[in-house]
Amino acid sequence: MLYTRYLERGPSSTAALNNRALCYEALGRTEEALADYQRAIALGADHVEHTNYAELLCKLDRTDEAFAQLRLALQKDHTYDHAHSILGDLLAREDPETSLWHYEQAIQYARHDEDLRTYLPDLIRLQEQLGRHAGAIRSLRQLIALDPTSSEVQSWKQRIAACRQVIDAEIRTRSVREHFRSRGSCHSPSW
Repeated sequence: MLYTRYLERGPSSTAALNNRALCYEALGRTEEALADYQRAIALGADHVEHTNYAELLCKLDRTDEAFAQLRLALQKDHTYDHAHSILGDLLAREDPETSLWHYEQAIQYARHDEDLRTYLPDLIRLQEQLGRHAGAIRSLRQLIALDPTSSEVQSWKQRIAACRQVIDAEIRTRSVREHFRSRGSCHSPSW
């Protein structure tokens, strides 16, 4: 393996250890991948190595360790979009508000349009789930702008319309409430 030969000459290269770990992972050699990640971290790995190690730990259902590695990755580079995205995935069920924040950070710091195409659907799903319909509309429009020829554009437009309907219904409900309050009606509805 190329990285093994490179490491024979430069045994303290965290990038080579990371790349070899990725190769081991792809070959299903998990224990060797873990060993290379751990060695890279002991040598002072950067945010990428911590994040890649965290991804493997997630696959092995070692989420507490994965969280620790992702925190270290973001301490080293708080703008690393991939670490934010993984945290968004991990937190989506247990802490959707924090998950939403991490997805927003991933999108803010995304370096490539392809990354945005990956992160936006997760953000939109969570925005809709949390009732953040105006945000979902903005995100869906951003997705359409990124990929206007996608076969999913029609579906995205339908989701925008559905979000718009929910917002309009909320505005109507608020208006009726305000109308009753301004008239001093004793028996205002309890919406």
